[in-house]
Amino acid sequence: MKKIPSYQLFSLFCLVCSQTFTAPAFASQSQIQQGDMLIQQGLESLKRNKPQTALKLFNNAHSIYKKASHPPGFYRASINKSVALKKMGQYYRACTTLTKVLTLDYEYCQSQSGRQLNQSLLEIEINNKLDTTQQLAALHNLGNNLQILGRLESSQIILQHASSLKPSNRDIRLSLANTYHAQYKRAISQRTLTRDTLTEAQLGLDAKLHAQSAIKLYGNLASSPTHRIHAQLNSLQLILSLDDSDAFDVVQLRKDSQTLIHPLIKNLISNDFSQFPEAEAINLQLKLSQLLSEVDQKPITSKISNSLLAEAFNHAKSALLKANTLNDPRLKSQAYGTLGRLYLQSKQQEDAMQVFKQALNLAQANTDDSLAYQWSWHIAQIHQQQGNRSQALTAYDTSIQHLEQVRTKLISATSDLQFSYQESVEPVYTEYLQLLLASPSPDLELVLSTHQQLQVAELENYLKCGRLNVTNVNKPQQSDSATRIHIFQLEDKVDIIVQNSEGLYRHQPDSEIVMEEVFNLVVMLDNDNTYLISESRIKKSSQALYQQILGPIKQYLPTSGSLIFHLDSHFQNLPMGLLHDGQTYLIEKYPVQTALSVQLRQAQTKDLSQMNVLFAGLSNSAPSFNQPNVPSNLNPLPEVEAELEGVAKASNLESSLLNHEFTTDRLETALRQDTEVVHIATHGLFSSDLSKTMLLAYNQPINALEFHNMLNRKRHNGHASLELLILSACQTAKGDKKSALGLAGIATQAGSRNTLASLWLADSSATTELISAFYQELKDNSSKAKALQQAQLKLIRSEDYSHPFFWGNFILVGN
Repeated sequence: MKKIPSYQLFSLFCLVCSQTFTAPAFASQSQIQQGDMLIQQGLESLKRNKPQTALKLFNNAHSIYKKASHPPGFYRASINKSVALKKMGQYYRACTTLTKVLTLDYEYCQSQSGRQLNQSLLEIEINNKLDTTQQLAALHNLGNNLQILGRLESSQIILQHASSLKPSNRDIRLSLANTYHAQYKRAISQRTLTRDTLTEAQLGLDAKLHAQSAIKLYGNLASSPTHRIHAQLNSLQLILSLDDSDAFDVVQLRKDSQTLIHPLIKNLISNDFSQFPEAEAINLQLKLSQLLSEVDQKPITSKISNSLLAEAFNHAKSALLKANTLNDPRLKSQAYGTLGRLYLQSKQQEDAMQVFKQALNLAQANTDDSLAYQWSWHIAQIHQQQGNRSQALTAYDTSIQHLEQVRTKLISATSDLQFSYQESVEPVYTEYLQLLLASPSPDLELVLSTHQQLQVAELENYLKCGRLNVTNVNKPQQSDSATRIHIFQLEDKVDIIVQNSEGLYRHQPDSEIVMEEVFNLVVMLDNDNTYLISESRIKKSSQALYQQILGPIKQYLPTSGSLIFHLDSHFQNLPMGLLHDGQTYLIEKYPVQTALSVQLRQAQTKDLSQMNVLFAGLSNSAPSFNQPNVPSNLNPLPEVEAELEGVAKASNLESSLLNHEFTTDRLETALRQDTEVVHIATHGLFSSDLSKTMLLAYNQPINALEFHNMLNRKRHNGHASLELLILSACQTAKGDKKSALGLAGIATQAGSRNTLASLWLADSSATTELISAFYQELKDNSSKAKALQQAQLKLIRSEDYSHPFFWGNFILVGN
């Protein structure tokens, strides 16, 4: 768990002690003194690393101040409660506690909220009953929590405002530098997901500017001994991370920053850590040890020192001695784990194994899953390197069991422990899967269940919504006769597992050909002029993919019935019905559906032949087109009105919202009806950037969380659950390698059994015809997959819309 630096505790201590408040006449002085005493005891508990105890004390003080009608104490207790909650890892609760104190909207704390702070709004909304010291403490802690929750722009505005109130406050300036640091990391992460050169360049520039701001602020904190060490450690960490990007602007900054590494290391090595409280000194030394070991592996090492690894060992051992003296099991576990990593780096595997086991025992005895998963992961890696496959599998299984307990807490925008999905969560699953698949006779059921855990983790990381309550989609229902085809990529290898009524079968295609043709096909489809590309060019890639993916497993495919594809995020941008065997497209032979690997628990399926439909759409331009994060140059969708007419003819249209009627409030009201089908014909965007995944109502965009909340209220009010969600005018973000995560996010948050969605904007007349045919098939009692197949076949066989551009954009996802 995250330690509170002494200088932050000191500022909170001052919040309690430095002011004398005059109690109202009706307030009991003895009650106020009792509350003050509890606050002091709570702060002492925080210093001793006992946040649960501190929280109880702060809660008791909160109740006493409230009963005594003593606002200063009431606010004081609330702010300190947020500190304890943050230290316990309950960042959202800490954040909302502070928004109450400051009278700000709690939605600012939600990762998917469309609400973003701005300076003028902050000054209007903020609680003016707080004195300056309380306001600074609340703003500072709120900025820190927003940073951890990934609300980085809001964090920046909060901390900048706090800094403007008291420019000399170094605590706030350090937190602001950390927020810039987090914005740099986010820009670098987003840059890896795009193929668009302009977006790559912009994200590279953004990353450089954020890094420069952070490094400058860290450098300005050198005059204060306690702040200097924190700032220099974070600055060194940031400068070393510049090596991870090939962005032109970042490469230039890396060259300019190399001269800072030597003086930073020299100053940090010479620091006296005894000036800090013991627990904080241990954490600082362990962080320094990790950074020194990182520098030791870089080519610049010889120019700095030949003994960096020895220095790293010295600080880790010193931290271990202090942790033993303090008898703190978590700190002891961290120290042993840091030593284990150093032994690994110096190729002393047996010593590493010994200390990792000690670290793991301490973590497990302390029920600390966040550390236990790391140490069992390292133990698994050592066993694997030594050829002990059985022990490695056991250790990986242990690691994943611990990880499953804390995964959603670890996946956050930033923290001192530097957890990130790509670096610290995903590799555990992928290494385990690779080891399982390396067996001559792999347990394919275990492979599929582990891969589902990986995909759940990826979607939870994307949505930042906590743990998803999901069903096992790899176990078909008894009545399910469909053949399932699982396609996933682990590093540079593609694996295919076929699942039918007779068993599981594995196929390994030529991964290089598969990924090259997937790239070629997606690039052709991810194009405003796809309809101008000859069908023969599209078929060339489609046939190459069919030959690699389906050709070798043709014997396991049914002669009739549906195919359900389970695709990881490398393949979800690709409509599988487009695969071509040289004679026909796959959709011409089979109804095709894409399964969500994250399927929320739902009621029984419903008959849609007498479906009640809610239709909402925009045929004209709307104010939402000009909102932030909305793509520029959106055109009206005039054919939406014809689409509405077609829906009305083929279904029981319960209600419709068109143009100015389609506001967020009216949509939420309409959702309270007993409708099984919600059809939204408006511009929508699926993106790997959650803030850019949205549907456009007339007045404003609707993001995945807001849509989820609307539908959740529908269910909680006892109305029919959603059987089918139709998004007929959406598109994936251009050049975004994992934009289909946005579709998975919308579908999962909607809680619909199935979602029919478009991956690109095709000809509006073709879309109207396809949608009308789809509804007619449902009315005739076809399954949803069969209805989509027949609708697509109608266009394939037409004179005007046979090109894949017109019919290939729709996919059916879900159960």
